This record gives sequence, C-alpha cells and structure tokens, in this order.
Amino acid sequence: EISAFYYFTITGDLEQASQIYQLSFQSYPRDSAAHLNLGVNYIVMGQFEKAAAETRESLQLDSNSVTAYGNLGNIYLALNRFDEAKATVEQALARNLDSVDLHQDLYALAFLQGDAKAMEQQVAWAAGRLGKEDLLLSLQSDTEAYAGHVEKARGLSHRAVEVAKHFGLKEPAADWEANAALREALFGNAAQARQRAAAALAIAPGKDVQAVAALTLAIAGDAARARALADDLAKRFSADTMVKSHWLPAIRAEIELKNGDPRQAIELLQAAATYELGQPMFFIDRGCLIPAYVRGQAYLRAPGQRRRRRIPEIPRSSRVGVELCHSAPGASRPRLAPTRWPATRPRLALPTRISSPCGKMPTRTSLRFAKPERNTRSWNRRAKLSH
Repeated sequence: EISAFYYFTITGDLEQASQIYQLSFQSYPRDSAAHLNLGVNYIVMGQFEKAAAETRESLQLDSNSVTAYGNLGNIYLALNRFDEAKATVEQALARNLDSVDLHQDLYALAFLQGDAKAMEQQVAWAAGRLGKEDLLLSLQSDTEAYAGHVEKARGLSHRAVEVAKHFGLKEPAADWEANAALREALFGNAAQARQRAAAALAIAPGKDVQAVAALTLAIAGDAARARALADDLAKRFSADTMVKSHWLPAIRAEIELKNGDPRQAIELLQAAATYELGQPMFFIDRGCLIPAYVRGQAYLRAPGQRRRRRIPEIPRSSRVGVELCHSAPGASRPRLAPTRWPATRPRLALPTRISSPCGKMPTRTSLRFAKPERNTRSWNRRAKLSH
C-alpha cells in the first residue's frame, strides 16, 4: 500500500498505483483505506463504476468514514445518480458525520436542481471555517461565471484567494487564482487571463497550478510561455498519468489551434482519449473535460470535420456549459466554457502502514487530504505527510 501511495502522490503513475492496490488486497483484504484510495485512483482516471465499487467496499469495512461518504457522493453525481448521491450524504449526516466534502456534494446537487437558496446555505455553512470558506467561495464564483455574471465571479474569486491567504493556505490560494485565470481566458479576456496566471504562479507554482497556467496562456495566445511551461511539466513529471494524458495533450492542442492547425490538434488529443472523462485533482472542485472541449473546438475549425464527426452528447452532470452574458451588463461574450458539475474533490486516506527510510515523506502533493476521522488515519486536505 505504501508503494501505491508513492506512485499516486509522487510519480502520478495511476495505472501502477492501481495494480499495487489490487495486489495488496491479497494480504490485507479488509484494509478500508486501500479500497478508498483505489476508488480515488479510479475517480481521477474517470472510471466511476469501479470507483463506486471500491468506495462502497471501503464503507462496508469502515461505516464511520466521512471521507468515503463524501467520495461516494461525488461518484454518484458524476454518474448522474443524483438520488443516490443525496441519500449517501444524508446517511453520513444521520451518523453525525460532517465534512466539507458532504457540503460540496450538496452544493453540486443544488446547482443541478437550480436551487440558489440551497447553494447559499452551503456557502453560509463554510463561512469562517479554515480550509472550507475559500473552497466554497471558489465554487460560488464558478456558478456566477456559468450564469454569465463575470464581475460577480471575479469578486468571489478574489475573496476566495484572500481568505486562503488569510489562513496561510498558499496552495489553495494559487488554485483559486489559477481557476480564475483560466475562466478569464475562456471568456476571451486575454490580458486578465495572463495577469492572473502569472499571479497564481507567483503564489505557489505547483504542478497543478503550472498546468492550468499553461493551458490558460495557450488559450490566451501566449504560445511561447505556454509551451515552456508544458515542456517543463513533461520533463519533471514524465511518469504522471494525468500530465501525459490530460494536461499536455490539451495544452499542446490549444497551441496548435492558435497556430491555425486544427488537424494537428485533433491528432495530439488522441493521447487524452482514455482519461478525458476523469477528474484531475486540481479540477475536481471546478470542472474538467478540458480535452473534450479542445477537441470539439478543433472539429469545429477543421475543414469538413463538422459534417463528418459528431461531438458526442455529454451527460447532464458533465455537460460543457455555455452562457451568453445577456444578464451581465458590460460583460464580454464568452467562448464555450467547460463546466463539469458536479465537481467535488475526492479525499485520499493515508496508508495505515507508513515508514520512511528518509525519516520524512514529501510534504507537497497534488492531493487534498481528508480531515482526521474517528478511528482512522485520514488527514486534513492540506496535511503534511510524515513517517
């Protein structure tokens, strides 16, 4: 299990991590954390039925795992099984379990049902709570952007960044800034997109933020800087599944679109086909389907491709949304903005058998760890790993 955790958190090799988790069940069949973590692996790869099976198994072994309840709610939302998602959250609350994961699930359900009051209730719940308020504010900013309320979205993103900074959470602050940067690029506001991407990298230039910044700059027309960031990612994270098969194809394809070569963009995106329905760790709070979006743009621009290739229908919970800003005076008209809802962040449990020959495990990963639970070894979403 320790090896699997290493592959997930350090190298990002999800296939290798999955294989090791499966082998570990032969020796530790009742390890609830291993089943939970394999479920997270499958979420990131977009294999939601497998994720549901592993997460349910984790709950069978540990019925008080709020982490497992939150992840399972997220999985059911991704599968369009909204009644089961709601029932899962209600079961957790009935057991007096509570976490930000459950409230993100409830926020997503409210969004899908068009229930603004229920969304506000979840934002109110998070107010003043460390590591929660900033996250819900960023979700709320995406909701406003989806409705074309650009200025409201900017204000909420700014608040999310400032709240995170206030609590000393530099990495989440960079996440929310990068998210806002990408949104500006999708709305066609290139100058603001470049400015916010630079701001995100200045706060905390981690892997996820760098990937989103590169994509933002590619969309905003700064091909040289986007290519430099992408090449650096490829060099430093050569074994990372989502870097190789999600981020880099999308970034490089977007650069080719800007160069006027949609056919080359389509070719590059073939590498993303296996994992494009997955949920990269950065985007689990806000959305993904980036490769599918870029591919759709490429088909629309490639000569003859409109008639020969049909862009497949996307399920309601994963639909690429577009809102024309008629209700936002002075707002610019956006391009199609990839908005995947629901989009909650799954939690990964620490291995229960940890040792480190170096005395200390690395402190920065692309994961968000769970709050400590009763009788478990789950950790806070920004926890440091130690032996």
